[in-house]
Amino acid sequence: MKRLVRVRSVACCVLTVLSGCGGDAASIGEVVRSESGDTTIVRWSGDGEWGSIAATEELRIGQLDGADEYTFGNITGLDVSADGSMFVVDAHARQVRAYDATGAHVGSFGGDGGGPGELRNPMGLRVLRDGTVVVRDFGNRRYNLYSHDGEILSVINIPGGYSTTSPFFIDGDGLLYNPMNVAPPGESWRDGLERFRIDGTVVDTIEPPSWGFEQPTLVAKREGASAVYGVPNTPREVWTFSPRGYVVGGVSSAYAIQYLLPDSTVLRVERAVEPATLAAGEKAQLEARTTRGLRATDPSWRWNGPPIPDVKPYYHSLFADDDGRIWVRVSGPSKAEPIDPEDLADAGPDAPRERWVEPNAHDIFTSDGDLLGTVELPQQFTMYVARGNNVWGVVRDEFDVQYVVRLRIAPAES
Repeated sequence: MKRLVRVRSVACCVLTVLSGCGGDAASIGEVVRSESGDTTIVRWSGDGEWGSIAATEELRIGQLDGADEYTFGNITGLDVSADGSMFVVDAHARQVRAYDATGAHVGSFGGDGGGPGELRNPMGLRVLRDGTVVVRDFGNRRYNLYSHDGEILSVINIPGGYSTTSPFFIDGDGLLYNPMNVAPPGESWRDGLERFRIDGTVVDTIEPPSWGFEQPTLVAKREGASAVYGVPNTPREVWTFSPRGYVVGGVSSAYAIQYLLPDSTVLRVERAVEPATLAAGEKAQLEARTTRGLRATDPSWRWNGPPIPDVKPYYHSLFADDDGRIWVRVSGPSKAEPIDPEDLADAGPDAPRERWVEPNAHDIFTSDGDLLGTVELPQQFTMYVARGNNVWGVVRDEFDVQYVVRLRIAPAES
């Protein structure tokens, strides 16, 4: 995998965006494109073509109580086939459930066990272009491949012997990308991907580049035990894998995202925004929670690293969707919400009486680096699929009940 290079940009194009959805030229902003060797830099100011919009819910599947096929215990995977059918894997039920585009249940498969097609600890689900449903099952250390109707087709043994909540990926050619540790023996853990075909043949290993950044840590040690925490609210290296076959990532200390393209060139996307600041109460709560956690290892532990920064990292995570767009989960100002007194009935005197909530906002960039706009998703929403003007994911209610939802992104018409 090609490493990123340090670049000095020389502006070659400045374009003021005058047309598009949802705003005038002043709010949409400017884009400056420049070239330096094998790197293209795209710098954005303003709000993009769509501006800032909120996604709206158009379908919900799930119930607090009811038939098994509409109640979920622990959703660990979700994908959508070309015809709009939704496949959901529930680790609690050890089952895959299929729903049509209207949300009606049309079948279930899997079941608890180690036999053909059965599941023990399913963690992740993807649907290939031909309709094949792929489920990663750590309990049986394998991938199960099912037909669109739930018939077991084949099994691929998982390389290695560890389990992870990190997602696995597929690309447009139907290749699978299994998360794995790519660090040499004796060195610390380093996430990477093993690429293989659906017949189980390993193609190669992908090691994301290092951006030379190391997150500061806090360490507690006592009687042979140790605990290491990252300093809260500090930047870190963030990356994901695009279905188009390349890594996208960066360091969240700056608003800059690098697309490491298959032709060994780099597209670097930047956005001129002010970083969000950490509220005093939020900072105090993070410090108290971290201290409690490390004192579980060493009761006499005292802060032994840099202080929690007052400024938030520019972004938290990246998501590459089926259309080649990159969703950047951006930091924003948090607000305090009181915790229900009933939820504090068994809490100790030092338990927080409020929680800090940050908007679930994502900047969306095209595969060419153009800023479309910012979309706000519901709180307690986990995104699994984005395609066209729809987003599919899982939302939790105030009782922590899970629902599968389909959202619609509706930019204003020009």
